[in-house]
Amino acid sequence: MVMARIFGRIVLCNIRQIANIRIYPSLLVRTSPYVCFNKRFSSNVERHEFQAETRNLIDIVAKSLYSNSEVFIRELISNASDALEKRRFAELSGQLGEGPNEIRITTDEVNRSITFEDSGIGMDRSDLLECLGTIAKSGSKEFIEKNKDNAEAVIGQFGVGFYSSFMVADSVIVTTRKIGAPDENGLKWIWNGCVF
Repeated sequence: MVMARIFGRIVLCNIRQIANIRIYPSLLVRTSPYVCFNKRFSSNVERHEFQAETRNLIDIVAKSLYSNSEVFIRELISNASDALEKRRFAELSGQLGEGPNEIRITTDEVNRSITFEDSGIGMDRSDLLECLGTIAKSGSKEFIEKNKDNAEAVIGQFGVGFYSSFMVADSVIVTTRKIGAPDENGLKWIWNGCVF
């Protein structure tokens, strides 16, 4: 027997629709007169997080959000723009010296690849895990919340733009270094499909 209690949301339904549902007594089987009200349960409560088949989830999210596969170009440019905006904010607040603000896009027809480069703020290991390794986790949204008065030019807020690239790519390589970190602290992460 399975009994589920749902907390936190009110299910809205039309009472007339419920009244019109026909219940056929011959299909109902009562195994115990009070089975649904049984107060005797095991005290061993287990908590579990949802598991997901990541590749399938990416396909569902990408296809439901984006109508054509070329949208990944816009999304990756938006991510680069946000990285530049975060760098500009760090420069204006005196955390960094001035540097170039560039986004470069190059294509390689022989290797069938497209490369997006920016001179933005960069990422460290925790940024990669939080922002690119977690679906729907937006580093830009956190940045906006922390810097409400000065973050009006930041675009991304939903944490799914990067994943649009999997609509067209089998593999995505991210090479990055957080601004101010030593050169040897650069990182290269490769996503094959969605296997990290």
